[in-house]
Amino acid sequence: MRLRLENLSKGFASLRGRVQAVQGVSLEIEAGEFFVLLGPSGSGKSTLLNLIAGLERPTGGRIWFGERPMADAAAGLFVPPRPRNVAMVFQTYALYPHLSVFENIAFPLRVDRVRAGDIEARVRAAAESVEISDLLPARPAELSGGQRQRTAIARAIVRRPGVLLLDEPLSNLDARLRASTRVELKRLQRRLNLTTVYVTHDQVEAMTLGDRIGLLNKGRLEQVGRPEELYRRPASPFAATFIGSPAMNLVEARVEERGDGPVLRLAGQAVSLVKGCVLPERLDRGRLLVGLRPEDIGLIPGPAQAAQGQVLRGRVASLEPLGRETLVRVSVGDEEIAALTSTKDLEVGAPVTLEVDPARLHFFRP
Repeated sequence: MRLRLENLSKGFASLRGRVQAVQGVSLEIEAGEFFVLLGPSGSGKSTLLNLIAGLERPTGGRIWFGERPMADAAAGLFVPPRPRNVAMVFQTYALYPHLSVFENIAFPLRVDRVRAGDIEARVRAAAESVEISDLLPARPAELSGGQRQRTAIARAIVRRPGVLLLDEPLSNLDARLRASTRVELKRLQRRLNLTTVYVTHDQVEAMTLGDRIGLLNKGRLEQVGRPEELYRRPASPFAATFIGSPAMNLVEARVEERGDGPVLRLAGQAVSLVKGCVLPERLDRGRLLVGLRPEDIGLIPGPAQAAQGQVLRGRVASLEPLGRETLVRVSVGDEEIAALTSTKDLEVGAPVTLEVDPARLHFFRP
């Protein structure tokens, strides 16, 4: 099932006045795609998911499932959830505690008055697909968090929906179980070839699960693209700092023209831009933001040894050991720049040199 959102908006009346939870979102999700809605709390992710499900009416724009319109605010069209043939998995799983796993999975089929013989076969097939066939007689209280999550997914897919919607379904699991369940969920989605929309605030989940990611901020789409595209070519300062861990450094800078080529004046020091670096024409060269990912910065203990035009000189401000690597925050003029390094025996206050590759710099409007 292919989804299309056209200039979709949703506003709420609140004690603070009118709140726009979703603002002018236009988006196409292909049939069979695993699409992730990523953003911080309050960015409008769950509201957008509820609009797709039919749990909320849009205040503007249109929603299409394939060639069928599901909502059109201007025309007064609104199709309720059941005819949309969507299935939703909630953060809390929403299992019935007094029913067995079998009956929890069978519940939507009984509501749809499916024949008893078909219910038995479809429940067992759904349970087998998520590997909980041996748990069918159990009650939810007897299950682990991962087993409850799989039960909720089985209940969603047993109806054979056209679209599967998941609202932060892994947030209640511990870190190890979350990692293994991500792998299982991706395999299951591939096997079923279900159009899936997954909501999360966790960028690791988004990067590992999504065929594409839609990054939301304050109800608006900041950027849509493949995970690698959002990481390598962020479209805004928000996208740059939200994708990637540790976060990208953003430093105010300006470009100065010299006889041997343009130079970036960064934290009071000059970095040559002659090697493989192309400045977007739309930027104000006298005032711009430069992004440097910590993993793209080389750190050398001691004063500068490399070519002067490609380095920044500073002192270690703090050290954060991460196991194999250390996150080093370096004071460079009035700025603090984070770098990832495997170099050991660094000390706070020691002089260091940061090697900067101009081809790996990112440029934004302030």
